[in-house]
Amino acid sequence: MAWNYSGDPAASDLDYVRYKCGDTNTLDQLLTDEEVAFEISQTDSLLKAAYNSTRAILKVLARRVNKKIGPARLDLEKQYEHYQGVLKELQTEIIEDGQGVPTQSDDIHDPIFDVGMMDNKYGVY
Repeated sequence: MAWNYSGDPAASDLDYVRYKCGDTNTLDQLLTDEEVAFEISQTDSLLKAAYNSTRAILKVLARRVNKKIGPARLDLEKQYEHYQGVLKELQTEIIEDGQGVPTQSDDIHDPIFDVGMMDNKYGVY
């Protein structure tokens, strides 16, 4: 799995999407080239591909936890909050560009738990 970024967002679609979602640090590679290419192939807009890539980054960051060793502290929650801000900026940019409102259909699902799901409807014990 490769990770490349030339530093020039105009050089390729991949670099543009990485630039827009902020995945440009070689020391902290969040998405592979293949993952970004997949997001590009799933939509007709590079902004929407950047939006979806940022959502994928948030899923990666959600698994990371804060760490503290003695007085040193690594607060990964701040990184997650930063990418939530990037996601909102991209959403605004997409709307202003007239491309509609990005949907999060894969986040919408039927709830696993429901009020009254353990009620004994038949009164049999």
